[in-house]
Amino acid sequence: MDEILDAAQALIQTQTKGYEQMTIQGLLDALRVSKGAFYQYFDSKQALVEALVGRMVEQVTAALWPLVEDKGLPAPVNLEAIFRAAVDWKNERLDSLVELTACGTRTRTCWCAA
Repeated sequence: MDEILDAAQALIQTQTKGYEQMTIQGLLDALRVSKGAFYQYFDSKQALVEALVGRMVEQVTAALWPLVEDKGLPAPVNLEAIFRAAVDWKNERLDSLVELTACGTRTRTCWCAA
């Protein structure tokens, strides 16, 4: 499943593809897998994107949680470290986040409510 998510994320964030231009068939061709392999994990393109967003939430949570749990820093220093780490995480994935946010707007999906 991670291989599918990795390939989809790469296709979505490229300048020539993006979410709307990415097709399931194009993804299957890039991965050289069958439709059955894809549909074993995802029932639609929307489900694939939702899984990408879910994975990103898990990644940012994993990156920030150690800072949240760190009791060795004064609260203001800890909070600054958390915000700095969140900004760094976002900046490293800006292309993906912009495209996923745009596809959510185009499909009238609010990721924050999911």
